[in-house]
Amino acid sequence: MELKKFSKNSTALIKGIAVTLLLIHHGLNPAVHTFSLILSDSPAYQDGIVLLSKLCISLFFVMSGYGMYLSYDRQEKKDVKNTLLFVARHILKLFFMMAMVYLLFVPPGELFGRAMADRYAGHFVKYMILDMTGLASLFGTPLFNTPTWYFSPLLVFYLATPFWYRVVKALSRVKGLPWLLLLGTGVAAAFYPGFQWLLVYFVPYFAGLVAAGSNYFEWAAGLLREKQAGRALKLFLYLAGMGAFLYVRLFLIGGKGIYFQYDWILCLLVIPAAFEYIPEKSFPGRLLTELGEESAHIFLIHGFVQCYYFEKWVYSVKYGVLAVALCLFLCYLLSRLVQKIKEVSHYARLEESILKTDGKTALAFVGWVLMVVTALCI
Repeated sequence: MELKKFSKNSTALIKGIAVTLLLIHHGLNPAVHTFSLILSDSPAYQDGIVLLSKLCISLFFVMSGYGMYLSYDRQEKKDVKNTLLFVARHILKLFFMMAMVYLLFVPPGELFGRAMADRYAGHFVKYMILDMTGLASLFGTPLFNTPTWYFSPLLVFYLATPFWYRVVKALSRVKGLPWLLLLGTGVAAAFYPGFQWLLVYFVPYFAGLVAAGSNYFEWAAGLLREKQAGRALKLFLYLAGMGAFLYVRLFLIGGKGIYFQYDWILCLLVIPAAFEYIPEKSFPGRLLTELGEESAHIFLIHGFVQCYYFEKWVYSVKYGVLAVALCLFLCYLLSRLVQKIKEVSHYARLEESILKTDGKTALAFVGWVLMVVTALCI
């Protein structure tokens, strides 16, 4: 069976889908904004669309795990020193991005009724440092920009990636064993008493690791592409399986508030289908790829646009679809603006200089750790 390579552009395309679903999930939430979706006076399908679009978070975690696996796999030396540098670089890359967005978008909160002094009341310096480093959610301290909660579990998963990479590699000697471990982890996340959110979000991240180690996305897309008599039947069964899962997801467990614990399964169905049936060179493909390349910044910025600074203006339009499109457009423009500011201010050059030099990377990471430790000791 001929396999099409799941390239960097393919990854960006999936992230573009995820970031679009993210803005739909928050923008059409009937608990916050109730309006007609397109032309109807009744938001009849609003709840279902919002529930389904929560898939965005699992998509991001799956693609993060997938990318980290391949990134570590490409590293020639995997000894202790180079493994520590690998982890340090990826954590610092996240920190540099969060710090830049923080410095540009948090101070203006004073003008929009969202003052830092109010958000960080009681332990200003401690809360500010933990928030800017992406660890606020992990330690239960206040968040100025709520979407940054995502980076707390991600930082933990980054630290553990080399270990889980070795686990997947070792288990891969027996065909199907990594998938059994994934299934077991998924079951544990679904039924673990007390709803441990770190475990719940580790499952899609681990699914990305397993998918990368087994070339799953290429293989599944190849099944859909394979030109033979059974191709139509395979596609029908594939879509029927996805439809059955969606029914369970939306109507049987959707109202219980824990539906996203099973989204890693849907991700493993959606990603190969999107990879196969959305051509990268088509207009939708190019648009989603462009959004995907800016997805990390859009993820951080969308809270300021949708919730804090421009909420009344964005949602002054009559139809929900237009509000989401406007928000997506504004987030993209602001993301590009952040990139330009990084270039003009030489911030990008400084970041590159640190991340490409082992000594500077180690020194910067020690500084990051000391900053976090200081905050915790205050």
